[in-house]
Amino acid sequence: MKIDLIGYIGLFVASLIIAATSTPLFRSRAVKRKILDTPNSERKIQRTAVPYLGGFGIALAVVATTLIAITLSDASTENYLLALSVLAPAMALGLIGFIDDKKHLTPLSRFIAQTFAGIFTALVLILTNTVGNPTNYLVLDVLLTIVWVVGICNAINFYDNMDGAAGGISALAGFGIAIIGLQNGQYFVAAFGLVLSGACIGYLFWNWNPAKIYMGDAGALFIGIILAALAVRVDPVSVNGATAFFVPICVLALPILDTTTVVIDRVRRKVSPFEGGLDHLSHRLRREGLSVRQAVTTLCLLDGISILIGF
Repeated sequence: MKIDLIGYIGLFVASLIIAATSTPLFRSRAVKRKILDTPNSERKIQRTAVPYLGGFGIALAVVATTLIAITLSDASTENYLLALSVLAPAMALGLIGFIDDKKHLTPLSRFIAQTFAGIFTALVLILTNTVGNPTNYLVLDVLLTIVWVVGICNAINFYDNMDGAAGGISALAGFGIAIIGLQNGQYFVAAFGLVLSGACIGYLFWNWNPAKIYMGDAGALFIGIILAALAVRVDPVSVNGATAFFVPICVLALPILDTTTVVIDRVRRKVSPFEGGLDHLSHRLRREGLSVRQAVTTLCLLDGISILIGF
């Protein structure tokens, strides 16, 4: 299903508007239900309680824009199933994240939920032959995809540690995937990337420092599994072999680098990698004297450069 330029712009703008207008409604709901992130430990850098549920605005924008677009263009069963193969595990994992935001699940419970979502996504991608760069060994492809999905979900969740960080990086990654997908004639991947990018930018209107709302684990896990699935689907036809594997890694380089740095550092210090802390890249930049906005902008610029390398 080919989409023209006006169609791509429409998808991006529609998703942005839905996220920007629905996020304050979810914020009000979170305040009433007292679903808040309170500064109750030294790892919390905000001074006052900030409501969660920002991820609901992102999810609403992505799901609504995608399904409405399919209905208005080519309402075929194949297209609906293709969209649901990405949206269904994302919504399921987002629900787990929402429960975690309310009741604070154990790291093991979150890991099990992410693994099941990774298994489902991997099986769908492999068995429907929609993986961009398979190794041609089914078991290895499934294992690599599971590791990738779980890793990126955690990477986006870890990256949500400062106002605008996760939203900004996710918007850039979605846009980068869209451009690379469009370059290779992957219209579904390009459209989905732009819808996600627009939703994240709409959310950023309310999350840029000083943040009025957080996406929470619900939003981070929802975004993480979509980015992981889209990155796996990207098929850079202009390169072959092992080189192709570096394209999705370049698109998501900063979250991957941040998570890798944090995990290695915490293991070295004999601290649980799943506990919060002030040892992320953004926090390191803050300790060098940058403001919150400067630190997040710096990381976004670096990720933009990495996406250009991938392109």
